[in-house]
Amino acid sequence: MASRDIPRVWEVDWAIPPDEGGTRWASYDWLLAMAVELGQTDVTILGATYENLGNLDLAIGRAEARSMRVQPHRYRAHPITVHGVSQVGAWGALRGPVLVAWARDEVLAELEERRPPAIAAVATWLDSIPVWRSVFRPQRIGQERPEQEAEFATIVVAELNPVALKTLDAAIRFVNKHHAGLDTDEREQVVGALLALYAANVPVDAGALRAHLMDDGWNGELAEEVITLAERPAEGRRPRHRPFPLQR
Repeated sequence: MASRDIPRVWEVDWAIPPDEGGTRWASYDWLLAMAVELGQTDVTILGATYENLGNLDLAIGRAEARSMRVQPHRYRAHPITVHGVSQVGAWGALRGPVLVAWARDEVLAELEERRPPAIAAVATWLDSIPVWRSVFRPQRIGQERPEQEAEFATIVVAELNPVALKTLDAAIRFVNKHHAGLDTDEREQVVGALLALYAANVPVDAGALRAHLMDDGWNGELAEEVITLAERPAEGRRPRHRPFPLQR
């Protein structure tokens, strides 16, 4: 099961010019404070690319963002060293509590599997990370604009249909959820279960499936492979598979 003992917060990115009512990311200050509280000497800001991290002027400060653009992609915020890490092949470089810039559910699923000491997620908008929010219930911090957020404030991730839940759990029972991908036998069994569900008109909601796998502690990359497979029957595709019975 997914760990609930890691401190987690999230906020919406309102880092726009101050004359437009914007504010710096509260998650950044929280990250530094949490590192001190946990006795950590390093923190990580995780972005899609280093160029992406260099666009954080209004979020963390101009000088700090400039340090993210160039080697060694780090700076000191006494007594903490802040590291900038790109998602492209650099997961092993994470140090200490992690702030995910412009987070997505897929990235957070991958991060959760690595169990950093604390996680802060900054979302582009309220519906950017609904699964992670639904599974872990992180604390909301930072600027809020109720009049603009009201329409999206009650986003809820659906639960898997009970038959889909039982059938898929049976199909993935022996899958090593920490691997990066399914082997041939695992893939054929999962596809067989998905095709059986589709033939019986049992819905498999992608968000609900992602939430279930994230809650079960699956590797993010492996979970995304299963979610991608779940989309194929509806597209009329029938990949190689083994017949699998519905579980009712």
